[in-house]
Amino acid sequence: MKVEIIWIFLFLLPVIIFYIILVFFPIFFSFFVSFREWNMLSSPWSSPFVGLRNYINTFKDQIFQKAFLNTLSFSLAIIFIGIPIALFIAILLTKVKKNTFWRYVIFIPAISPPIAIGMIWMYLFDPTYGPINLALNFLKLPELEWLANPKHAMLAVIIVGIWSSIGLNSLIFYAGLQDIPQIYYEAGKIDGANAWSSFFKITLPLLKPVTLFILITSIINSWQVFDLVIGLTGQKLATPGGPANSTQVVVLYMYQTAFRFLEMGKASAMAFVLFTILFIFSCISLLSMYKGGFENV
Repeated sequence: MKVEIIWIFLFLLPVIIFYIILVFFPIFFSFFVSFREWNMLSSPWSSPFVGLRNYINTFKDQIFQKAFLNTLSFSLAIIFIGIPIALFIAILLTKVKKNTFWRYVIFIPAISPPIAIGMIWMYLFDPTYGPINLALNFLKLPELEWLANPKHAMLAVIIVGIWSSIGLNSLIFYAGLQDIPQIYYEAGKIDGANAWSSFFKITLPLLKPVTLFILITSIINSWQVFDLVIGLTGQKLATPGGPANSTQVVVLYMYQTAFRFLEMGKASAMAFVLFTILFIFSCISLLSMYKGGFENV
């Protein structure tokens, strides 16, 4: 038995070393740096210890506050607009018999790099030659300076974020709908249930595991938005996240704080603040699902 344990440990040793070097060490090192004033130009071990000052400065930072509100609005839009649209598209796919082509078309944003999506939509939002403003002009609607006006820039980012998230979520919902036995709908028809009551009494309750998965992954992905903002605002604007920090998000500001301003301690503090936010929102999502009877599905 001891020999078997030794062999098991030897086979697991490469994986353990991999996780220690690439996962656990960076986490503990970032936590260590978050309490120090380190600019990457000297040894982190000799950098001054500042206690909670990096965390306090993070919450006092007005740009971080702006980035937090922008990321929060982006995440809420993905959850309360993008997910329902994805579910609606998934239901439409179930009504189409030969839907392979449409599933492929819907899935294209999921396999496209976010930086490429941002750059393509940047040209679509062009105030002079962009197809979106040309369509608004054709419909006799007022044209907008999408990415040049601080009032409209974040709205443009939210629109692109919703569009890019729909594809994958729709196919996940579609797979979940395919797993629901038709016998439940047949029994509902016998009891006199119409389409709406079947949706709220059968479809939604049985989709709770799928919905929970999509909800948590959408929260995590939306709070980690980064390259999409760079693709949209980093080409024509002087600094990604503009104009006037109107599209600044938490991860982008964290990156700029670390590698532009060389404040690694503050950037590490932002990383742990972001982790806390994601943990809280994920716990709220889990509790809301379990409160609704998820454990009985």
